[in-house]
Amino acid sequence: MMVEDSTASEATRRLNVKKQTLDDAYAVPANFLEIDVVNPMTSMTAGKKRYTDYEVRMRTNLPVFKVKESSVRRRYSDFEWLRNELERDSKIVVPPLPGKAWKRQMPFRGDDGLFDENFIEERRKGLEIFINKIAGHPLAQNERINTNLPVFKVKESSVRRRYSDFEWLRNELERDSKIVVPPLPGKAWKRQMPFRGDDGLFDENFIEERRKGLEIFINKIAGHPLAQNERCLHMFLQEPTIDKNYVPGKIRNT
Repeated sequence: MMVEDSTASEATRRLNVKKQTLDDAYAVPANFLEIDVVNPMTSMTAGKKRYTDYEVRMRTNLPVFKVKESSVRRRYSDFEWLRNELERDSKIVVPPLPGKAWKRQMPFRGDDGLFDENFIEERRKGLEIFINKIAGHPLAQNERINTNLPVFKVKESSVRRRYSDFEWLRNELERDSKIVVPPLPGKAWKRQMPFRGDDGLFDENFIEERRKGLEIFINKIAGHPLAQNERCLHMFLQEPTIDKNYVPGKIRNT
């Protein structure tokens, strides 16, 4: 009896956990990426046109970035170039830039227009938000979203889904998540009309085009860090059937 009690005591004894010290609490995190947009400066080109550029400071220990610290100066047009490149080539939903402020470029204004200090500061804040959203996105960092992400308990899955299931997922994310949800390929109403000369919704070429569009959609969603914690996405990707009476919520990364 004493042996059994001793065994039970050993099995239920709490693990000895090392207490966190102040040094541990304030140490450099295991992975970090810090980007600041600071020090706006207004200069003049050789053609005597004014422009404003900003210092972009980066500090990181992420292995995908070969340079761990950098400081460069960039104009608004450089941020525009970056956004256009990402929209064309990447699978992420690219956040908007602060507006072009066309009204501030009109002549005969009573202020400095694009070079007003308050406007420059607002634009600086907007550019800083933009670049941090981009740089913090795994797909934008050129890192592949693998199935070994700890938030996904099932590492491999295969399920069958209809277009209406993709619609359900999009509606759930639009209602409950904080991400910009990308569009689905269209409903193709004209293909549902009678007396067509082809197979309508069941035409092979149309099905292939829709498949490509759905693949782009789900990769954009699944690659977004905020969407990866949504219960509806986990159900969509990993459960044989979708329970549309489920309780929305977040999946905790344990």
